[in-house]
Amino acid sequence: MSKFFFILFLLLSWLNCFAFVPEQIIFFGDSLSDNGNLYRLLLGVIPRSPPYFEGRFSNGLTWAENFGKHYYDKYYVGYKVYAYGGATAVLHAPTDKFIAPTTLENEINQYLIDSVFKNKSKILYVIWIGGNDYLFAPISPLFDSKEILTKKVVNKITWAMETLIANGAKYFLILNMPDLSHTPFAKINDMVDKLHDLSLLHNQKLDVAIYNFKQTYPQLKFFYIDIYHVFNDVITNPAKFNETYHVNITDVSHACWEGGYTFGEPESYRVGLAYHQGLLPCNNADEHIFWDQIHPTRIVHYILSEYVFDNVRF
Repeated sequence: MSKFFFILFLLLSWLNCFAFVPEQIIFFGDSLSDNGNLYRLLLGVIPRSPPYFEGRFSNGLTWAENFGKHYYDKYYVGYKVYAYGGATAVLHAPTDKFIAPTTLENEINQYLIDSVFKNKSKILYVIWIGGNDYLFAPISPLFDSKEILTKKVVNKITWAMETLIANGAKYFLILNMPDLSHTPFAKINDMVDKLHDLSLLHNQKLDVAIYNFKQTYPQLKFFYIDIYHVFNDVITNPAKFNETYHVNITDVSHACWEGGYTFGEPESYRVGLAYHQGLLPCNNADEHIFWDQIHPTRIVHYILSEYVFDNVRF
């Protein structure tokens, strides 16, 4: 019997040696994944740092950086982030409240230019976008039609995936929409019901889209992470995550940094000015879910990266 288990151990070890490991990880998205791209593009204007951490839309590293570091430390796999804070899936008309610096289509096109001669069959592509399309929808005539808006956003995500597949991509990691109605932004702007509906509709359509991809391309690999329920679980049961990830979340509804936030350049300067004039973030940011009215703290980014890493197996 002991000989049998020894042989089984050797066999499993041998199989593990040949488990697929991506050659690189590429991230597309918005401020939830941006590791300083918008900050560098705008020469340090947005987001004002401090109080934001070195160009991230949080008080620390993003989930994408933590996730990428997991693969780098374990497999020496590099990663690159094409996500930009403020990016949208759909191209919207600019207003006095919001101007998207780029779109998912632009991010994809830039990547394809950068990697024109690169073999894409062993790269993991991560797409997480859509929040800005919904958070700032009230300033768009499209807001009256939640069905149309969510359809356009999900269609653009599927376009991105089809485009990458046409260029040789085989591995995808897709994250759905957290319930945006839980953000302080939603409550302050009386948008709780609208953002809840948009989050649900987005995820329903994205669920169908990913299912269709799996049926159409059975030879490809699609990882789909249900952030909606994970995020809701953190809010309703922080003690479980505190124990699992050795953190101490106690505030699930208030922003740590109350200085205000928008993507408009003048407001960004006011945010920085408020900081330098004495308005400071809370002194227990790691106990908060929300860093500002929209974005999570570094602790939530850490939890997210750990959860995704634990649930992505090739």
